[in-house]
Formats: sequence, structure tokens, C-alpha cells
Amino acid sequence: MMSEGIEEADPISEAVGFIEKILQNNVDAQYQGLKGLMLCTTVHVVDLFKNPSFYYHVKRHPNHKQTHIHMSPNHGRSPVSPPSSTQSSPASSPTSSPVDPCNQVSPNTKYTDIDLDKYTKKRKSTIQSLLDLCLSETKKIQTSALRLVWHLSAQADLKVLLYEEGVLDRLKQIQSSDYLLTKDEVDNRANGVHKGEVQLASSAILQNITEYRFDRGEINPNQVKIVNEGIVELFLIPRSKSTDRRVQFLTTLTIANLSMNEENHPILDKNKAFDVIETFVVNNSLQMDLVCHWITLQPHIPLLHSKYPQVQLFALYCLYNLMRNDQYKVEVWKGLSVNNGVQSIFVLLHSTHPKVVELARKIADQLQIEEPSVTVNTTKIGNDLMKMFNNPDFSDVCFVCEDKKLYAHKAICASRCEQLRAMFSWGRESKEQEIHLPHIPYTSMYGVLEYIYCGVATITWENACELLQWGDFFSLSGLKSRCEFFLWHYIDVENAPIILSVADSHGCWQLRNVTANFVVRNWTRIKDSENWITHVSPDLKAYITDKVISLVSCSCGCFCSCIDDNNDNNMLDLPPPTQSSSIPPPPIANSPPTTS
Repeated sequence: MMSEGIEEADPISEAVGFIEKILQNNVDAQYQGLKGLMLCTTVHVVDLFKNPSFYYHVKRHPNHKQTHIHMSPNHGRSPVSPPSSTQSSPASSPTSSPVDPCNQVSPNTKYTDIDLDKYTKKRKSTIQSLLDLCLSETKKIQTSALRLVWHLSAQADLKVLLYEEGVLDRLKQIQSSDYLLTKDEVDNRANGVHKGEVQLASSAILQNITEYRFDRGEINPNQVKIVNEGIVELFLIPRSKSTDRRVQFLTTLTIANLSMNEENHPILDKNKAFDVIETFVVNNSLQMDLVCHWITLQPHIPLLHSKYPQVQLFALYCLYNLMRNDQYKVEVWKGLSVNNGVQSIFVLLHSTHPKVVELARKIADQLQIEEPSVTVNTTKIGNDLMKMFNNPDFSDVCFVCEDKKLYAHKAICASRCEQLRAMFSWGRESKEQEIHLPHIPYTSMYGVLEYIYCGVATITWENACELLQWGDFFSLSGLKSRCEFFLWHYIDVENAPIILSVADSHGCWQLRNVTANFVVRNWTRIKDSENWITHVSPDLKAYITDKVISLVSCSCGCFCSCIDDNNDNNMLDLPPPTQSSSIPPPPIANSPPTTS
């Protein structure tokens, strides 16, 4: 028991100390910092890596951590009451003090008096420093750094940031050093083990940052970008042939997750990546304990909805292995129930792929679920309805856009779209069979009707923003969501201001949030661009400026010397952390689980 009068150690300041160690040039200090961070509370480590003002403030003022600020509507700064002691927040600590040591500058500094370039030019993220250690020539540093990045990449709030800070570039450099062991390296057991650990950790990091859907339901915005950087040819196909089953499993899971994005299918097909998935299942027995050690339920149930039988087979394979452990049976049942998974199992019972049917039957038997005696073939109904799209046969209404005709049926349009129902119910349009819509582009109306009839739409970068606008106009939330989903895979420095403005104008709050964070992280490259100047409204510019200011302000709200520190220039920004279901690394004190 700690004696009275001795102050309890502050876990946040302790984590700050470990981060300081990894920023040093001393190998022993770096190693101590890496090992120490693996033992710290994850939520503290995540928040310190992603929140620059918090990291600097705790470092310079360890007894002043509880006071935080919000940006007020009039661009002033007002203090916020500290969080409850029952909350798990990096802001609460046993050594917090209400004393404000930041009195060098008024907390009401005007934005116009702040030289943002001065601060942003001095930034070098602590994440980048950590990633640089993954390329260290010192084996223990490289291995420990990769394990820490593996751990951090499992946290939802750091997946996007790690990609944007260049983790994939580091993985490519590791790959280019030829991870395949040479004969001399095989003979050198110590070096061979190190190379194997590097390959395992880098495979896990890649799987985590390519995960299709994050814990809170957000779709990974970087999947398409990552695939377009050549990881299928560079990483996935070669590593699928690894002799380490753990690497094989991680590689297969990565391919399965990437396949859930339609944009990735051409590249996956070209490299025969779907064959890799099936080969993994076929070459491993149904009783694979590795699966139970390393995965959680969340990433796999969405894979049941894949249109590829190889991905379906892999998802069933993992679920079946999980269910062999009594601990997971209840979780599997609940997960299937709330994600329409039970219906997916029934559908897969009629697959043309015999192994899919076999595994679906085994899972159905274990869950003791029986297929309904009467089922409706919704796929055939959808295909029949699709044949009526833009078909003049039996059409009773025609839309004219840009002097081009689109044929439709009032009953179908009215049942699927409230705006069109209202159009057909009263007013001039209700009496006409040919409705002229001069203000709507032909391609946009074509997309609207395609969605009404087919449930899908042909979305490209050229039509995505317009189609989102008209999806919002016709109150087609599904079409609007599809456009939103498409756009956030293509955010870049040039188009970010346009996407941000469109998202803000049409109430696409997830897309706005993703784009706003991208703009803030790339502020110096965007703020003077023509698109930023001409396409973004003053209110939206003020909102982004608030976020940028929060990057360089102290956590108490003022601009004090703890930010203007020549020796400490590490800043980054993201939302608060949540627990992740991604694959975490094995405990730091133990070796990774071995496979037979």
C-alpha cells in the first residue's frame, strides 16, 4: 500500500515520458520508451499520439491537465468544466490541478494575430517519429516499434491517421528490403526469427489499416487509395505463399475485407486474389485454433453478404472456428441476429459452391436454426424490375432532360420516391405523360431512376457530386448514402474543398467530418488553393479555422510557450478513441502464438 504523503504516479505523465524517450536518439532510451508504451493504458497512449496540444501541455505542465476549452460561436474561447472522475478520459488524472500556469499570453488572442504557418511548419508528428523507428537497423528497436504500431493500428481512431502519416510507405520500405529469407538468413536463426517477426507485424498492421468497416460503423475511407498503391501485387499475393500460417491468415483477411469495396474488384480479379482466399480455407483443416486466438466476431459477419463465394467461404470458416469455442457461441448468435446474418446463412445454404453449402449447414446445425418453409426470391424480383428500367413498353410517363427522354412507370416511381409521388398527385405534372425537367442534367436523372428501379446507381467521380445533390432533392437517402460512400474514397488535396462544401450543403455529416479532418491534416497544402478560395463558404472556412487553431493552441486555450518549443514539434489531430475489434498484437511479454 502506498504510504501517505507519497503522490500516486500519474499514468498520463508516465506515458508522455515514454513518448519523449522514443523521440531521443539514444537506442536504450528508445527501447525503454517502446516497451513502456506497450504497458501503458491504451486510451492514454492513443490520445497523446493524436492530440498535439494535450501532449505538449502535459509535458510542460504536468499538474495542469484537467482544464479544456471549446471554441465558442464568436471565435472566442471559453473554459469547460472538467469531466467526471468516473469517465475514462485522458483529461482526468489523480494529479490534476486547477492552477493555470499558462499566463504568458492572453487566452483571448485574436486569430488574425496568430502566424499559423509558424506553427504548422514546425510540426513533425510523434506518429511519424514512431514509424521511422520501424525502419531502424537495430533489431530490438524495429521489432518493438512494429509491435507498438500493430497495437495502435487496431484502434479505430488511429487507422486513418497512420495511413496519412505514411505507415504504408514504411511497410513498402520494409518489403523492398526483401522480407523473403535468403539461405544465409535461414542459417542464421536469430536473424531469421527477426525477419519472421517483422513480416508478421507488418502483415497485421496492413490488415488493420485496410479493415472494411470500423467499430462505430464508419467505412474505411482509404481502402481504394491503398489498393491503388499496389499492395495486392507487392504484399498480398507474395505473402499468401508464406510458410507462416499466421501471415497467411492475415493476408487472406486483408483480401476479404478489400473485396467488400466494389472499386477494388478489377485489381483483385486481375491478380486472382479470390483464389488465394479459397486456397487458404481448402489447405487448412476446419479445426484451426489460430482463428480463435486472433479474431473477434465483428469483422466477419459483414463478409457473409459478399457476392463472391470465396469470401463467403472464408467468413463461414472463421465463424465455424469461433463457434467451436463455447465462449463465442452466444456472441455469434447475437451478431448474426442483429446483422441479418441468419438470413445470410439461409441464402448460403443454396449456394452453387459445395463447400459454402457444407459450412453454412454446419453453422445452422450448431445454432439449431431451420430454414423457413417458404422463402421469397428477392434476387429474381429485383432482376425482373430492372428489365423495366428506361423501357418504353407499358411506360405511362416520360421525363425529358436536356432534350433526352427517360421512360418510367408512375406506380413504381411513386412507390419508391415520395417526391415523385407528390409530383404525380397534383399540379400540372400530374396530368401530363411527358414531364420536362430542364434544371436536372440527363445523367443525374438517369442515375435517380436507375436507383429507383434497380436499387443501385452507376456512380463515377464525374457524376457523384451532382447525383448526391439530386438524391437529396428527391429524398432518396439510399442513393445519397451511396454517393457519400463513393466520394470519401477519393478525397485528395485538390478536390477536398469541393467535397467538403457539397457534404455541408446536403447534410452528409459523416462525409463532412471525414473531409474536414483531411483538410485540417493537409491545411498548408489546401488553404491557398483556388478550390478552397472559391468553393468554400465563409462559415465553413471559420469552422475549419477553428479546428486548425485547436492544433496549435494549448489545452487551456492560450498560445503559451509550451507550443512554441523548438525541441518539441510533434502535432496531430483526430476524434476521441474507442475500443477496437481489430486484431491486436500478442502481449508484449510473450511470444506470438505458434502454429503447427
